[in-house]
Amino acid sequence: MINEISKLLEYQQADLKVEAEEKKVKSSNERKTANLMKQRYELAVEERKKLIARRDEAEKEIAAAQAEVEKLTSLADINRVQNAPEDTDALKKLLADVDKLTSSLTKLENKLNKVSADVEANEKKINEYASVANKSREEFNTNKAEYEKILAAVKPEIDRLKAERDKLEKGVNPTFLAKYKALKKNKIVPTAPLNDRRCGGCHMEMPSFTVSKALKNGYCECENCGRIVYVE
Repeated sequence: MINEISKLLEYQQADLKVEAEEKKVKSSNERKTANLMKQRYELAVEERKKLIARRDEAEKEIAAAQAEVEKLTSLADINRVQNAPEDTDALKKLLADVDKLTSSLTKLENKLNKVSADVEANEKKINEYASVANKSREEFNTNKAEYEKILAAVKPEIDRLKAERDKLEKGVNPTFLAKYKALKKNKIVPTAPLNDRRCGGCHMEMPSFTVSKALKNGYCECENCGRIVYVE
């Protein structure tokens, strides 16, 4: 069993070497900048879509308002010129109707002006977002190309380390290997040494029975963090 633990630890060392090399590339400024530019580009494109939708809706409102303005203007002109009655009461009613139409006309014209201003402001923002999107895309492409050069330069070394790791993996106890990979998937370093009755990973003191098991078999499982705790 101790020999199997040794094989697992040897495999872990090889696995950590692969991880370290990949991390160097992933943490490069070129990759970080490329990802940032990608996010900025996607955000700008999405915001531009929203603004275009708002602009299209505003233009529909403008068209509807203009049609209503023309209708009210025409109606007011007809009532003023063609249908002016001689009867005083009828004339008062006509004037009241004209005032009402004029008030409605004013409100619609104000709405038309506001919507037009919104459209104009949106057009400016749309162009700004388009400019940001284009610039972000250019910077993304530049940094992506630089990142790919860095990756290409280190890929042979990463492939070599992976080959060594995969060769060692074949000799690892399947149960240990499954446990190792499950823990690593949860961002936990899978193994830890036994340090004075404590797990070397989470530092929790382990029960006497568990410690005795570790001393006998060369390893145990930490009841707190789940790590494979080995005796050095």
